[in-house]
Amino acid sequence: VMLASPEPGCVRAVHVRLFESVRAGQMLISLDDAEERILLAQVEHDVERLRAEIAATVLRTGFGAARSAIEVYDVTRQFATDRESTRIDYLSQLVLDAKDRVQARWLTSEAEIVRDLLGSGHASTRELTEIEAALESLRVAIEQNAAVLARKQAAFEESDRRWGEYLMHEPVETELDTIIAPTRLAADVRQRDVEGLVRRIDLHVLRAPVDGEVSLLAVSGGDAVVTGTPLVVITPPRTQRLVAYLPETNLHAIQPGTSVNVR
Repeated sequence: VMLASPEPGCVRAVHVRLFESVRAGQMLISLDDAEERILLAQVEHDVERLRAEIAATVLRTGFGAARSAIEVYDVTRQFATDRESTRIDYLSQLVLDAKDRVQARWLTSEAEIVRDLLGSGHASTRELTEIEAALESLRVAIEQNAAVLARKQAAFEESDRRWGEYLMHEPVETELDTIIAPTRLAADVRQRDVEGLVRRIDLHVLRAPVDGEVSLLAVSGGDAVVTGTPLVVITPPRTQRLVAYLPETNLHAIQPGTSVNVR
């Protein structure tokens, strides 16, 4: 079993001796892998940097989300307070207007009663005058209430409209995975680069594919090699096939199936 150089380079170390018995998987020859190790260190640094960026992004996003939640709560509270205040003002004015109207109806009835009593001599003109003055004052107040009610109703409807628009456009929390997805993808790519470089570095170490004996050792530490250069040959201890080189003069005596003695 011949092992050859997978690429041009330099032999860094030879870990076996000629005719040494080796086991499958045993390290035989190490080729120089300094360039790959430098690249590996750079890529591993990139992976660490990207992972640190992901952690920092998670922290920043969490802090920003907390701050946004506080801001959203404050804005929501302001809109809700404004809507509720205008609603209370409008309802209070409705109550006052209803109270004035009830009072006006009562004074109207009272004025009719006093007017009848005045005709029969059982009431004074002063009593009727006081009731009519109070009734006139209430009528003026009711007329003014109509304008105030219109303004307060418009204010309430406007605050209610603002509240509805705010709810429709309320800020939506951004998904964390969406933010860190590009950085995480870049980290995954660099991690695959690390795995590829580790495989390349591993290819610079030639290991025995089978149990056997080192029957050829063609290089030593420091030798330069090119792709395909034979480096080491492992001969299994037991085999069913041998290669024999014979003089041409003996070829006529050898046929397939001929018994031979191997020394």
